[in-house]
Amino acid sequence: MLKKKINKYKRSLITYEFEQFYINKRLDTSINSLEINDYYTSHLDDFVLNDYVVKCMYMKVPKKSKILKEVKKKLPYQK
Repeated sequence: MLKKKINKYKRSLITYEFEQFYINKRLDTSINSLEINDYYTSHLDDFVLNDYVVKCMYMKVPKKSKILKEVKKKLPYQK
């Protein structure tokens, strides 16, 4: 019984090692920029943004704060 389990486990390890070797040998993982661009242009519908993307920053600074002017200067978007 134990010997059967050991042999089964041994075969399982050999199979796993062979699969890993085969995958690493056959699988090409390098993708160049041209392939990326080709994929993108042929699948444009997959890259449509369906929702709005908003980036914001909120700061609450008292109106009488000494640093208010400086904070306003550093804001990227001002009215």
